[in-house]
Amino acid sequence: MDSILEKRFTLGDLLDTSALGEVLHAATQCFDLGIVIADEAGNEALSSCPEHRFCIAAKSSSGPGRCAEVGNRLRRHPIEEGLVLQIKSFCGLRYALFPLSYQLDILGRVIVGPFRDPDTDSASILGMMGQQGKGLEAKDVEKIPALSPNRLRLIIKLLAKIFDVFLFINAKRLFTTGLHLDTIFNSREAIFKQMEKQDQGSREDKEEIEKLKDMF
Repeated sequence: MDSILEKRFTLGDLLDTSALGEVLHAATQCFDLGIVIADEAGNEALSSCPEHRFCIAAKSSSGPGRCAEVGNRLRRHPIEEGLVLQIKSFCGLRYALFPLSYQLDILGRVIVGPFRDPDTDSASILGMMGQQGKGLEAKDVEKIPALSPNRLRLIIKLLAKIFDVFLFINAKRLFTTGLHLDTIFNSREAIFKQMEKQDQGSREDKEEIEKLKDMF
């Protein structure tokens, strides 16, 4: 049996979806931003997103494929440790990506957005929407948060610290539990080996030892 010290954790091992889900929901309400956590393969593990009229229109029957294409890029685009990337969608809105890692192993990614570039006006965004923007007004665009580079950097820094703490706490819990189990199993193994060294004992005793070994 491999030691817990040699185990490489996956995002699923360290993600407490119940506790972190509440944090994600609170962050979404605070910043009015969607936040998605995906694993290494790009599969969504947890998400919390506000329902902006603009985004609902973008995902309507006239253009769900374009949104799906953006979603695939966000989940599949290569990421590197320590780097925050921005991806621009077909309508001019932006998303930020940064890795979720533990001990330099990238376990997944965090996707934050959409948000507006403060220098891009509402008319330009509605123009890029084309027919999908029919019925939308400037006020619908303006409800999407506009983030300056400094504001975005502060939000990403805060979220990264929160997620790092969650991963560390769960890793510590798994290490503690695993080390305790390793100790128990090693102790049992030592007892069985000592019993096997003894010449005394009936065939039934030896069979009982084998049954006990199978249990561990």
